[in-house]
Amino acid sequence: MKNITKVDDENFRGYWVRIQRDHRKVSKRFRRRNYDSWEEAKQEAIEYRDNWIKEWEETARNPDQKIQYKNSVTGELGIHKTTKNGVVYLGVSYIDEEDEQKVKSFKVGVPDEKGYDKKYDEAMETAKEFRDKVNMKRFGVRWINYKKRKGVLK
Repeated sequence: MKNITKVDDENFRGYWVRIQRDHRKVSKRFRRRNYDSWEEAKQEAIEYRDNWIKEWEETARNPDQKIQYKNSVTGELGIHKTTKNGVVYLGVSYIDEEDEQKVKSFKVGVPDEKGYDKKYDEAMETAKEFRDKVNMKRFGVRWINYKKRKGVLK
């Protein structure tokens, strides 16, 4: 049973429901002694789990879609760095409203140019704003919680 554990030891006898979604943890115990049988305690635990997940799915944006980004050499979630003909670009990979994979590029410039570091920082800020905008539109508060889990937000 997913998210439900049967416990039968000297400290606790019953079922333990544990769910984690979007940086939220829920834990509830259903003691055997509070019910007429093990089966009744189990059914209460299953009903609690199913109701909680149903409520979460009704309020979460795209609950069936996993948010998955990896840190890149830039040190930012979902922002990668590429070079074409000596020019550096920062790119954000995302999925648009039609569920198509897209990449938006932000030009930084040539590393040997004067003011390159400032241009890089500005392009990085623009890329982060774009990444957050598309993900907030797609996932809502799930995106904020994901960034908290990844240590991007404190």
